[in-house]
Amino acid sequence: MARPVAESSLRPEFSAVLFAPIGKNSDGMRVSVLCGLAQSELDPWAEAAELALLPRKAAIERLALLIGKMPDRGWAYPDVVAVATRLVALLPKQFSGSRESLTQTLSGAAE
Repeated sequence: MARPVAESSLRPEFSAVLFAPIGKNSDGMRVSVLCGLAQSELDPWAEAAELALLPRKAAIERLALLIGKMPDRGWAYPDVVAVATRLVALLPKQFSGSRESLTQTLSGAAE
């Protein structure tokens, strides 16, 4: 079971990527990154924060892997690398590779 998300970690910097669509399920309903990660029992905000710290290519590879491992609910992802590339472009740029700046931003939310 997924661990609960601390309210202070629900940062708006990641909204663009988390609420972006991955694709549609078999019923034609839009599946967001947030929904897909949560259904995979992952903390969406923590995953977005980790992706934001990675170099672009590594972030794309990691997200493509996560999308590929999402529970099969009849979702059609014709090209997970293309989907991941589109989504990684939505990550906030100010963190790129800087764990310290991300940690400061996330800890500032708790103050």
